[in-house]
Amino acid sequence: MRQKRYQRSTMSRYLTVMAVLTVCILCGLTGFWLYLDHYEKSLSYHTAERIFDAYFAEPDYDALYALEKKALFGTESSESYKNYVRGNATGKRSCRNVPSGEARVEKYAVYADGARFAEFELVRGAGGQWGLSGMSAVLDRAEETKIIVPAGSRLYVNGFRVGEEYHSGGGIPGDDGIPGDCVGPQDVYRLNGVLVTPAIEARDDGGNSASLVYDREAGCFMLALTEIHADILEGGALYINDIAVSEEQLVERAIQTEAAARLNTRYQRYRVAGRIGGILPRVVDRWGRKGEMEATDDNTYIQKILYDAELEQNYSALAKDAATTYSKYMTYDSSMTEIRRYFAPGTAIYEAIRTSEVIWYTNHIGYRFENVVASEFFPREEGAFSCRVTLDHYVQRTAADLRHFPLDITLFFTESDGKYLVTDMLHNPVR
Repeated sequence: MRQKRYQRSTMSRYLTVMAVLTVCILCGLTGFWLYLDHYEKSLSYHTAERIFDAYFAEPDYDALYALEKKALFGTESSESYKNYVRGNATGKRSCRNVPSGEARVEKYAVYADGARFAEFELVRGAGGQWGLSGMSAVLDRAEETKIIVPAGSRLYVNGFRVGEEYHSGGGIPGDDGIPGDCVGPQDVYRLNGVLVTPAIEARDDGGNSASLVYDREAGCFMLALTEIHADILEGGALYINDIAVSEEQLVERAIQTEAAARLNTRYQRYRVAGRIGGILPRVVDRWGRKGEMEATDDNTYIQKILYDAELEQNYSALAKDAATTYSKYMTYDSSMTEIRRYFAPGTAIYEAIRTSEVIWYTNHIGYRFENVVASEFFPREEGAFSCRVTLDHYVQRTAADLRHFPLDITLFFTESDGKYLVTDMLHNPVR
Protein backbone atom coordinates (compact mmCIF):
# COMPACT_ATOMS: atom_id res chain seq x y z
CA MET A 1 0.00 0.00 0.00
CA ARG A 2 2.85 2.30 0.96
CA GLN A 3 4.67 1.36 -2.21
CA LYS A 4 1.67 2.32 -4.43
CA ARG A 5 1.26 5.61 -2.59
CA TYR A 6 4.96 6.37 -3.19
CA GLN A 7 4.73 5.53 -6.87
CA ARG A 8 1.75 7.90 -7.35
CA SER A 9 3.59 10.71 -5.54
CA THR A 10 6.69 10.25 -7.69
CA MET A 11 4.63 10.28 -10.88
CA SER A 12 2.84 13.47 -9.81
CA ARG A 13 6.11 15.27 -9.16
CA TYR A 14 7.44 14.10 -12.48
CA LEU A 15 4.41 15.38 -14.38
CA THR A 16 4.56 18.71 -12.57
CA VAL A 17 8.22 19.18 -13.50
CA MET A 18 7.47 18.26 -17.11
CA ALA A 19 4.58 20.76 -17.23
CA VAL A 20 6.76 23.54 -15.84
CA LEU A 21 9.51 22.74 -18.31
CA THR A 22 7.00 22.75 -21.17
CA VAL A 23 5.63 26.15 -20.13
CA CYS A 24 9.16 27.54 -19.85
CA ILE A 25 10.05 26.23 -23.29
CA LEU A 26 6.86 27.71 -24.80
CA CYS A 27 7.51 31.04 -23.12
CA GLY A 28 11.06 31.00 -24.37
CA LEU A 29 9.95 30.18 -27.91
CA THR A 30 7.29 32.86 -27.78
CA GLY A 31 9.77 35.41 -26.57
CA PHE A 32 12.23 34.34 -29.23
CA TRP A 33 9.51 34.58 -31.93
CA LEU A 34 8.53 38.02 -30.69
CA TYR A 35 12.16 39.03 -30.78
CA LEU A 36 12.56 37.76 -34.32
CA ASP A 37 9.29 39.43 -35.36
CA HIS A 38 10.41 42.72 -33.83
CA TYR A 39 13.80 42.37 -35.49
CA GLU A 40 12.26 41.66 -38.88
CA LYS A 41 9.85 44.54 -38.48
CA SER A 42 12.68 46.81 -37.48
CA LEU A 43 14.28 45.90 -40.80
CA SER A 44 11.00 46.79 -42.61
CA TYR A 45 10.83 50.07 -40.67
CA HIS A 46 14.25 51.05 -41.95
CA THR A 47 13.20 50.18 -45.48
CA ALA A 48 9.96 52.11 -45.01
CA GLU A 49 11.90 55.17 -43.86
CA ARG A 50 14.02 55.04 -47.00
CA ILE A 51 10.92 54.72 -49.19
CA PHE A 52 9.23 57.59 -47.38
CA ASP A 53 12.29 59.82 -47.74
CA ALA A 54 12.64 58.96 -51.43
CA TYR A 55 9.01 59.33 -52.54
CA PHE A 56 6.92 61.13 -49.93
CA ALA A 57 8.99 63.52 -47.78
CA GLU A 58 8.91 65.67 -50.93
CA PRO A 59 6.31 63.82 -52.99
CA ASP A 60 7.48 62.37 -56.30
CA TYR A 61 4.27 63.01 -58.25
CA ASP A 62 5.78 61.75 -61.51
CA ALA A 63 6.59 58.38 -59.96
CA LEU A 64 3.09 58.04 -58.52
CA TYR A 65 1.47 58.97 -61.83
CA ALA A 66 3.67 56.53 -63.76
CA LEU A 67 2.52 53.68 -61.49
CA GLU A 68 -1.17 54.60 -61.59
CA LYS A 69 -1.87 56.10 -65.01
CA LYS A 70 -3.11 52.83 -66.52
CA ALA A 71 -5.76 52.56 -63.82
CA LEU A 72 -6.99 56.14 -64.23
CA PHE A 73 -10.01 57.21 -66.26
CA GLY A 74 -9.06 58.21 -69.80
CA THR A 75 -9.60 61.93 -69.20
CA GLU A 76 -7.12 62.17 -66.33
CA SER A 77 -4.00 63.96 -67.50
CA SER A 78 -0.65 64.00 -65.77
CA GLU A 79 -1.33 67.55 -64.61
CA SER A 80 -4.84 66.89 -63.33
CA TYR A 81 -3.57 63.88 -61.35
CA LYS A 82 -0.61 65.76 -59.92
CA ASN A 83 -2.71 68.77 -58.99
CA TYR A 84 -5.19 66.52 -57.21
CA VAL A 85 -2.52 64.67 -55.20
CA ARG A 86 -0.58 67.87 -54.55
CA GLY A 87 -3.67 69.39 -52.99
CA ASN A 88 -4.02 66.45 -50.61
CA ALA A 89 -0.31 66.28 -49.76
CA THR A 90 -0.07 69.80 -48.37
CA GLY A 91 1.13 69.91 -44.76
CA LYS A 92 3.50 68.04 -42.46
CA ARG A 93 4.01 64.56 -43.87
CA SER A 94 4.59 61.32 -41.96
CA CYS A 95 4.00 57.58 -42.30
CA ARG A 96 3.11 54.69 -40.04
CA ASN A 97 2.53 50.97 -40.23
CA VAL A 98 -1.03 49.73 -40.70
CA PRO A 99 -2.38 46.15 -40.80
CA SER A 100 -1.81 44.39 -44.10
CA GLY A 101 -3.50 41.02 -43.44
CA GLU A 102 -0.56 39.10 -44.89
CA ALA A 103 2.46 37.66 -43.06
CA ARG A 104 5.08 38.64 -45.65
CA VAL A 105 3.63 42.07 -46.41
CA GLU A 106 3.99 45.31 -44.46
CA LYS A 107 1.69 48.21 -45.35
CA TYR A 108 2.36 51.86 -44.57
CA ALA A 109 0.01 54.81 -44.75
CA VAL A 110 1.34 58.29 -45.60
CA TYR A 111 -0.27 61.34 -43.98
CA ALA A 112 -0.24 65.11 -44.49
CA ASP A 113 -1.28 66.97 -41.34
CA GLY A 114 -2.93 63.77 -40.15
CA ALA A 115 -4.94 63.16 -43.34
CA ARG A 116 -4.07 60.03 -45.29
CA PHE A 117 -3.10 60.84 -48.88
CA ALA A 118 -0.97 57.86 -50.02
CA GLU A 119 0.17 54.37 -49.11
CA PHE A 120 2.87 51.87 -50.00
CA GLU A 121 3.62 48.18 -49.39
CA LEU A 122 6.78 46.26 -48.61
CA VAL A 123 7.17 42.54 -49.27
CA ARG A 124 9.75 40.26 -47.69
CA GLY A 125 11.79 38.33 -50.18
CA ALA A 126 13.23 34.81 -49.90
CA GLY A 127 16.46 36.16 -48.38
CA GLY A 128 14.55 38.05 -45.70
CA GLN A 129 15.11 41.43 -47.31
CA TRP A 130 12.25 43.91 -47.54
CA GLY A 131 11.51 45.62 -50.84
CA LEU A 132 8.92 48.02 -52.27
CA SER A 133 6.05 46.16 -53.95
CA GLY A 134 3.79 49.10 -54.77
CA MET A 135 2.61 52.58 -53.88
CA SER A 136 -0.38 54.72 -54.72
CA ALA A 137 -2.18 57.92 -53.84
CA VAL A 138 -5.49 57.82 -52.04
CA LEU A 139 -7.91 58.90 -54.77
CA ASP A 140 -11.44 60.05 -54.20
CA ARG A 141 -13.23 58.96 -57.36
CA ALA A 142 -16.78 59.92 -58.18
CA GLU A 143 -18.98 56.89 -58.75
CA GLU A 144 -20.71 58.85 -61.53
CA THR A 145 -20.08 62.33 -62.88
CA LYS A 146 -23.05 63.90 -64.65
CA ILE A 147 -22.33 66.74 -67.05
CA ILE A 148 -24.83 68.96 -68.90
CA VAL A 149 -23.65 71.09 -71.84
CA PRO A 150 -25.44 73.02 -74.61
CA ALA A 151 -26.49 70.66 -77.40
CA GLY A 152 -23.84 70.31 -80.06
CA SER A 153 -21.00 71.44 -77.81
CA ARG A 154 -17.79 69.46 -77.63
CA LEU A 155 -17.02 68.31 -74.09
CA TYR A 156 -13.49 68.33 -72.67
CA VAL A 157 -12.39 66.97 -69.28
CA ASN A 158 -8.87 67.86 -68.16
CA GLY A 159 -8.11 68.83 -71.75
CA PHE A 160 -9.25 65.49 -73.23
CA ARG A 161 -12.18 65.29 -75.65
CA VAL A 162 -14.99 63.11 -74.28
CA GLY A 163 -16.34 60.66 -76.84
CA GLU A 164 -19.96 60.12 -77.82
CA GLU A 165 -19.96 56.75 -76.03
CA TYR A 166 -20.48 58.72 -72.80
CA HIS A 167 -23.43 60.70 -74.19
CA SER A 168 -26.53 59.56 -72.31
CA GLY A 169 -29.29 61.75 -73.73
CA GLY A 170 -30.48 65.32 -73.55
CA GLY A 171 -33.49 67.60 -73.67
CA ILE A 172 -34.71 71.14 -73.24
CA PRO A 173 -34.85 73.22 -70.05
CA GLY A 174 -37.53 71.84 -67.74
CA ASP A 175 -37.23 68.27 -68.98
CA ASP A 176 -36.39 65.58 -66.45
CA GLY A 177 -32.84 66.22 -65.27
CA ILE A 178 -32.41 69.48 -67.25
CA PRO A 179 -32.58 72.59 -64.99
CA GLY A 180 -34.94 75.31 -66.14
CA ASP A 181 -32.26 78.00 -66.07
CA CYS A 182 -30.33 76.38 -68.92
CA VAL A 183 -30.64 78.14 -72.27
CA GLY A 184 -31.60 76.03 -75.28
CA PRO A 185 -31.34 72.27 -75.86
CA GLN A 186 -28.81 70.43 -73.69
CA ASP A 187 -26.75 67.24 -73.96
CA VAL A 188 -26.08 64.98 -70.96
CA TYR A 189 -22.88 62.98 -70.42
CA ARG A 190 -22.13 60.47 -67.65
CA LEU A 191 -18.59 59.43 -66.65
CA ASN A 192 -17.50 56.87 -64.07
CA GLY A 193 -14.37 56.92 -61.92
CA VAL A 194 -13.39 60.55 -62.52
CA LEU A 195 -11.45 62.30 -59.76
CA VAL A 196 -13.77 64.57 -57.80
CA THR A 197 -12.19 67.86 -58.98
CA PRO A 198 -11.99 67.65 -62.80
CA ALA A 199 -11.47 70.66 -65.06
CA ILE A 200 -14.43 70.57 -67.46
CA GLU A 201 -15.19 72.86 -70.38
CA ALA A 202 -17.56 73.03 -73.32
CA ARG A 203 -16.51 74.36 -76.72
CA ASP A 204 -18.80 75.55 -79.49
CA ASP A 205 -18.32 75.39 -83.26
CA GLY A 206 -16.66 78.78 -83.24
CA GLY A 207 -13.91 77.58 -80.91
CA ASN A 208 -15.25 79.54 -77.95
CA SER A 209 -15.01 77.73 -74.63
CA ALA A 210 -16.69 77.97 -71.23
CA SER A 211 -15.70 76.30 -67.97
CA LEU A 212 -18.33 74.23 -66.17
CA VAL A 213 -19.04 74.40 -62.45
CA TYR A 214 -20.55 71.89 -60.06
CA ASP A 215 -24.11 72.61 -58.95
CA ARG A 216 -24.86 70.78 -55.70
CA GLU A 217 -28.60 71.15 -56.00
CA ALA A 218 -28.68 69.64 -59.48
CA GLY A 219 -25.88 67.17 -58.67
CA CYS A 220 -23.99 67.78 -61.90
CA PHE A 221 -21.55 69.99 -63.75
CA MET A 222 -23.11 72.77 -65.86
CA LEU A 223 -22.37 76.18 -67.25
CA ALA A 224 -22.31 78.86 -64.58
CA LEU A 225 -25.24 81.20 -64.09
CA THR A 226 -24.33 84.30 -66.05
CA GLU A 227 -25.86 87.62 -67.01
CA ILE A 228 -24.67 89.22 -70.23
CA HIS A 229 -25.52 92.21 -72.37
CA ALA A 230 -25.35 91.90 -76.15
CA ASP A 231 -25.42 94.88 -78.50
CA ILE A 232 -26.46 94.12 -82.08
CA LEU A 233 -27.23 96.34 -85.06
CA GLU A 234 -30.87 97.26 -85.55
CA GLY A 235 -32.93 94.77 -87.47
CA GLY A 236 -30.76 91.78 -86.54
CA ALA A 237 -31.61 88.70 -84.47
CA LEU A 238 -29.68 87.42 -81.44
CA TYR A 239 -29.26 83.72 -80.63
CA ILE A 240 -27.96 81.97 -77.50
CA ASN A 241 -27.21 78.28 -78.01
CA ASP A 242 -29.24 78.51 -81.26
CA ILE A 243 -32.31 79.80 -79.42
CA ALA A 244 -33.59 83.21 -80.57
CA VAL A 245 -33.56 85.81 -77.81
CA SER A 246 -37.03 87.32 -77.42
CA GLU A 247 -37.97 90.97 -77.65
CA GLU A 248 -38.81 90.81 -73.94
CA GLN A 249 -35.08 90.76 -73.27
CA LEU A 250 -34.47 93.91 -75.32
CA VAL A 251 -33.57 96.57 -72.74
CA GLU A 252 -32.29 99.54 -74.73
CA ARG A 253 -32.74 100.87 -78.25
CA ALA A 254 -31.04 103.48 -80.40
CA ILE A 255 -27.51 103.12 -78.99
CA GLN A 256 -25.34 105.24 -81.24
CA THR A 257 -21.69 104.84 -82.12
CA GLU A 258 -19.69 106.77 -84.68
CA ALA A 259 -19.20 103.72 -86.89
CA ALA A 260 -22.90 102.79 -86.75
CA ALA A 261 -23.92 106.38 -87.46
CA ARG A 262 -21.88 106.39 -90.66
CA LEU A 263 -23.92 103.37 -91.75
CA ASN A 264 -27.14 105.19 -90.86
CA THR A 265 -27.99 102.58 -88.22
CA ARG A 266 -27.79 102.09 -84.45
CA TYR A 267 -27.34 99.33 -81.90
CA GLN A 268 -29.92 97.76 -79.63
CA ARG A 269 -29.06 96.01 -76.36
CA TYR A 270 -30.33 92.69 -74.99
CA ARG A 271 -29.98 91.42 -71.44
CA VAL A 272 -29.80 87.62 -71.12
CA ALA A 273 -29.51 85.67 -67.86
CA GLY A 274 -29.08 81.92 -67.46
CA ARG A 275 -26.51 79.16 -67.79
CA ILE A 276 -24.68 80.75 -70.67
CA GLY A 277 -21.05 80.54 -69.58
CA GLY A 278 -18.49 82.12 -71.89
CA ILE A 279 -19.97 80.82 -75.13
CA LEU A 280 -20.42 83.71 -77.51
CA PRO A 281 -23.91 84.69 -78.57
CA ARG A 282 -24.61 84.49 -82.29
CA VAL A 283 -26.16 87.18 -84.46
CA VAL A 284 -27.87 87.24 -87.86
CA ASP A 285 -28.16 90.68 -89.48
CA ARG A 286 -31.25 92.17 -91.08
CA TRP A 287 -30.21 90.74 -94.44
CA GLY A 288 -29.91 87.18 -93.13
CA ARG A 289 -26.12 87.06 -92.96
CA LYS A 290 -24.23 85.64 -90.00
CA GLY A 291 -22.50 88.35 -88.02
CA GLU A 292 -19.68 88.24 -85.52
CA MET A 293 -19.76 89.13 -81.83
CA GLU A 294 -16.79 90.20 -79.75
CA ALA A 295 -16.52 90.32 -75.99
CA THR A 296 -15.58 93.34 -73.93
CA ASP A 297 -14.13 93.26 -70.43
CA ASP A 298 -17.43 94.03 -68.71
CA ASN A 299 -19.41 90.95 -69.74
CA THR A 300 -20.88 92.77 -72.72
CA TYR A 301 -20.78 91.52 -76.30
CA ILE A 302 -21.02 93.75 -79.34
CA GLN A 303 -21.64 92.94 -82.97
CA LYS A 304 -18.64 93.74 -85.11
CA ILE A 305 -19.16 95.83 -88.23
CA LEU A 306 -17.65 93.70 -90.97
CA TYR A 307 -16.32 95.64 -93.93
CA ASP A 308 -15.77 93.97 -97.29
CA ALA A 309 -12.28 94.13 -98.82
CA GLU A 310 -13.50 92.82 -102.17
CA LEU A 311 -16.06 95.60 -102.50
CA GLU A 312 -13.35 98.11 -101.66
CA GLN A 313 -11.08 96.70 -104.32
CA ASN A 314 -13.80 96.69 -106.99
CA TYR A 315 -15.58 99.98 -106.26
CA SER A 316 -13.11 102.29 -104.54
CA ALA A 317 -12.48 104.30 -107.73
CA LEU A 318 -16.24 104.61 -108.37
CA ALA A 319 -16.85 105.93 -104.86
CA LYS A 320 -14.04 108.48 -105.11
CA ASP A 321 -15.29 109.72 -108.49
CA ALA A 322 -18.85 110.05 -107.17
CA ALA A 323 -17.67 112.03 -104.13
CA THR A 324 -15.37 114.36 -106.07
CA THR A 325 -18.06 114.95 -108.72
CA TYR A 326 -20.54 115.90 -106.00
CA SER A 327 -17.98 118.16 -104.33
CA LYS A 328 -17.13 119.85 -107.63
CA TYR A 329 -20.82 120.43 -108.33
CA MET A 330 -21.09 122.31 -105.05
CA THR A 331 -18.41 124.74 -106.27
CA TYR A 332 -19.91 124.96 -109.73
CA ASP A 333 -17.11 122.97 -111.32
CA SER A 334 -19.37 120.12 -112.46
CA SER A 335 -22.84 119.70 -113.97
CA MET A 336 -25.96 117.60 -113.56
CA THR A 337 -24.88 115.64 -116.61
CA GLU A 338 -21.86 114.43 -114.64
CA ILE A 339 -23.99 113.98 -111.52
CA ARG A 340 -26.26 111.57 -113.44
CA ARG A 341 -23.25 109.34 -114.12
CA TYR A 342 -23.05 108.55 -110.39
CA PHE A 343 -26.37 109.45 -108.75
CA ALA A 344 -29.65 107.68 -109.59
CA PRO A 345 -32.21 110.08 -111.12
CA GLY A 346 -35.52 110.20 -109.31
CA THR A 347 -34.04 109.49 -105.88
CA ALA A 348 -34.31 111.94 -103.01
CA ILE A 349 -30.58 112.62 -103.01
CA TYR A 350 -30.56 113.29 -106.76
CA GLU A 351 -33.41 115.76 -106.42
CA ALA A 352 -31.74 117.42 -103.44
CA ILE A 353 -28.57 117.96 -105.47
CA ARG A 354 -30.49 119.13 -108.53
CA THR A 355 -32.50 121.70 -106.62
CA SER A 356 -29.81 122.86 -104.24
CA GLU A 357 -27.98 126.09 -104.43
CA VAL A 358 -24.32 125.69 -105.13
CA ILE A 359 -23.57 126.40 -101.50
CA TRP A 360 -19.80 126.48 -101.82
CA TYR A 361 -19.76 128.46 -105.05
CA THR A 362 -17.44 131.42 -105.26
CA ASN A 363 -15.41 132.85 -108.10
CA HIS A 364 -12.11 131.05 -108.20
CA ILE A 365 -9.19 130.39 -110.48
CA GLY A 366 -8.67 126.72 -109.70
CA TYR A 367 -9.25 123.78 -107.35
CA ARG A 368 -7.68 120.52 -106.28
CA PHE A 369 -8.43 117.44 -104.15
CA GLU A 370 -6.15 115.93 -101.55
CA ASN A 371 -6.42 112.94 -99.19
CA VAL A 372 -9.27 111.29 -101.09
CA VAL A 373 -9.95 108.04 -99.25
CA ALA A 374 -12.72 105.48 -99.81
CA SER A 375 -13.20 103.04 -96.92
CA GLU A 376 -15.71 101.16 -94.77
CA PHE A 377 -17.30 99.24 -97.63
CA PHE A 378 -20.27 97.54 -96.06
CA PRO A 379 -22.47 95.02 -97.91
CA ARG A 380 -26.21 95.44 -97.51
CA GLU A 381 -29.00 93.61 -99.29
CA GLU A 382 -28.28 91.86 -102.59
CA GLY A 383 -26.96 94.39 -105.09
CA ALA A 384 -26.34 97.18 -102.55
CA PHE A 385 -23.51 98.47 -100.39
CA SER A 386 -22.37 101.60 -98.64
CA CYS A 387 -18.97 103.18 -98.16
CA ARG A 388 -17.34 106.18 -96.58
CA VAL A 389 -15.39 108.80 -98.56
CA THR A 390 -13.29 111.51 -96.97
CA LEU A 391 -11.46 114.22 -98.87
CA ASP A 392 -10.02 117.72 -98.70
CA HIS A 393 -11.34 120.04 -101.42
CA TYR A 394 -9.23 123.17 -101.91
CA VAL A 395 -10.54 126.09 -103.98
CA GLN A 396 -8.09 128.77 -105.10
CA ARG A 397 -10.15 131.96 -105.07
CA THR A 398 -7.23 134.27 -105.82
CA ALA A 399 -3.52 133.80 -105.83
CA ALA A 400 -3.49 134.69 -102.15
CA ASP A 401 -6.86 133.24 -101.12
CA LEU A 402 -7.17 129.44 -100.73
CA ARG A 403 -10.44 128.02 -99.37
CA HIS A 404 -10.65 124.59 -97.74
CA PHE A 405 -13.81 122.44 -97.90
CA PRO A 406 -13.35 119.11 -96.05
CA LEU A 407 -15.89 116.41 -96.82
CA ASP A 408 -16.85 113.22 -94.96
CA ILE A 409 -19.82 111.36 -96.48
CA THR A 410 -21.34 107.90 -96.65
CA LEU A 411 -22.56 106.89 -100.10
CA PHE A 412 -25.25 104.23 -100.51
CA PHE A 413 -24.97 102.39 -103.82
CA THR A 414 -27.63 100.23 -105.46
CA GLU A 415 -27.20 98.22 -108.64
CA SER A 416 -29.44 99.18 -111.57
CA ASP A 417 -29.13 97.68 -115.04
CA GLY A 418 -25.69 96.33 -114.22
CA LYS A 419 -24.39 99.63 -112.88
CA TYR A 420 -24.03 100.90 -109.33
CA LEU A 421 -25.48 104.36 -108.67
CA VAL A 422 -25.76 106.41 -105.48
CA THR A 423 -29.32 106.23 -104.13
CA ASP A 424 -28.68 107.97 -100.81
CA MET A 425 -25.98 109.98 -99.09
CA LEU A 426 -25.20 110.81 -95.49
CA HIS A 427 -23.01 113.68 -94.32
CA ASN A 428 -20.78 112.63 -91.40
CA PRO A 429 -19.32 115.05 -88.84
CA VAL A 430 -16.08 116.51 -90.18
CA ARG A 431 -13.20 116.51 -87.76
